[in-house]
Amino acid sequence: MKTYKTYKIPLEKITDVQGEFKSITSDSEFVYIQSEIELKDPFMETQLPTHYLESIKEALDYAKIKATTQMNQACDKHLEKLTSNALGTPHIYDMAQEDQINLMGLVLAGIDSFFRCAPIDDPFNKQNIPHTKVQLKKLYADALEYKAKMLFKCGELKEAINQAQTLQALQAIDWIDEKESEDKEKAEDIRDKEGIQTQEITPSQNNQNNENSNQEKTQDVIEGIKDDEEITKQTTLQKERK
Repeated sequence: MKTYKTYKIPLEKITDVQGEFKSITSDSEFVYIQSEIELKDPFMETQLPTHYLESIKEALDYAKIKATTQMNQACDKHLEKLTSNALGTPHIYDMAQEDQINLMGLVLAGIDSFFRCAPIDDPFNKQNIPHTKVQLKKLYADALEYKAKMLFKCGELKEAINQAQTLQALQAIDWIDEKESEDKEKAEDIRDKEGIQTQEITPSQNNQNNENSNQEKTQDVIEGIKDDEEITKQTTLQKERK
């Protein structure tokens, strides 16, 4: 990890130095520089000014509030849908607050009832499908487990947001689903494989290449023989004419 030192230089001496420097901030008297190497006069080693540190903290605090709000919204969005095998095959259920209350009421009543859902391979084909009380109880258990899982994940991410010390670290925190993570890894693997393209020759292809090469050589020999015969004919004709 690179280590930087902070320096300041008076504004009136800026034109006295040459080179490229990483300017951090400035005030009415100095320009503040960070450098990996030791700088000589007119640079003076110092600490970052208080006003700069305060502005960075304010920006980070504001970004944390915004990121926490976005994380809560992401969690709420995920809780609106649920995939359950209560019917024996995966179905997608709406699980907004009203749906949760309705499901709870049916489970407490202990009765069979219709409940709206759609097959996972046809998510827009939602229908009121009959459920037994056992299936509704299974759906309710799945909903509780899923909700606990999402809330736990949201809590972990918000804690990471709270612990972030820089804007860069904060921006790296994102809600990524398991499927999205798997798709991302697969895409990266494909890009890696495409980056190193090798041409594989199977035994059959190799034999075919050899056959083609032999045919070309044979054709060259035949053409050579034809040329020799033509030259011989021309020589014979010339002798006969003489």
